[in-house]
Amino acid sequence: MLELDALKDSGPTSLAGVVSELEPARGLAIVSEGLLSYLSGHQVAELWRRAADGLAGFGQGRYLFDLGIGRAMTDISAHAFRVALGTFVRGRVHEHFPDDEAAIAALLDAGFDEARIVRPDRSQPSRSPRLGDARTGS
Repeated sequence: MLELDALKDSGPTSLAGVVSELEPARGLAIVSEGLLSYLSGHQVAELWRRAADGLAGFGQGRYLFDLGIGRAMTDISAHAFRVALGTFVRGRVHEHFPDDEAAIAALLDAGFDEARIVRPDRSQPSRSPRLGDARTGS
C-alpha cells in the first residue's frame, strides 16, 4: 500500500509517479473507498482518467470504489444529510451519477475496458452505497 495525492497529475506522489515504480507484470488494484463524494464531477472524471491510464500499463488492472446511493439520495432528507456532512467536513458533499448507466459510461469514457456497478442491497429504494469495479487489460 502506497500513499499518493489522487488529484495531482504528475510528480512522485501522483498516481502516475507511484505506478511508475511498480512491476507491471504483477497487476495492480487501485481503491478509492470513501473519496469520490468529496470531489467535484470534474475531479472524479480526472481521477478516473488517471486511474485508467495508470492501470493500462499493467497486465491486469482493477479499480474498486464506492459511489453514493444514487436516485434514492435525491429526497429532502438525503439533501439535508449531505449539507450537514458538508458542514462537518468543511466542504461540499457530492452525489455523482444518479443512474448506474451514467457511471459506467463515464468509466468507459475515462479509458477502462469494462465497468460495473453492484448494489449490495436489492431493496428499492436502496440506501446502501453502490460499489464499482472497473478493469483494464481484460
